[in-house]
Amino acid sequence: MGDTSLSRPKGSVFCFEPPEDSRKLVVKSLALECLAYPSGIAVSDDGTVYVSETMANRVLRIVQGPTGVHTSVFYTFSGGFGPTALACDRFGRLFVARFEFAGVSAAGVPLTGILSVLGADGTLLAEVEGPGPELAGLAVSDAGDMVVASERSSSSLFSAQMSDI
Repeated sequence: MGDTSLSRPKGSVFCFEPPEDSRKLVVKSLALECLAYPSGIAVSDDGTVYVSETMANRVLRIVQGPTGVHTSVFYTFSGGFGPTALACDRFGRLFVARFEFAGVSAAGVPLTGILSVLGADGTLLAEVEGPGPELAGLAVSDAGDMVVASERSSSSLFSAQMSDI
């Protein structure tokens, strides 16, 4: 998982600022060497940036305020390994692919990844079990009516109609 961990968060998030001189690229830090394995990023229609911080099992929200950039915890999950991929739809919902290591729970139940849907206000709207434990990639259709996730351990794709969630 690289050089970052919960005890030594070293992950960062950067953005590109519009340059004054179109020949130069300006890179700006949104979070510098303070994240425990940032693995997914999504930007909503209103410009809000969401980052999945896998090892902290949470999603951060980064917004531009009048005095600069403000970062806050948008949602913290319990159990499992953590969120790995994010996607936003045009309705303000945030889709979160959550990774779980392959195996079985203490009760003998096979572990599976989870697709979580969060509202724009940070409320948990729905959860759907994935086809396996390692949900890693995520996309939402333009119409916001279908979500597709990749599952790493089986190299498969999983799709769900929003009407089914």
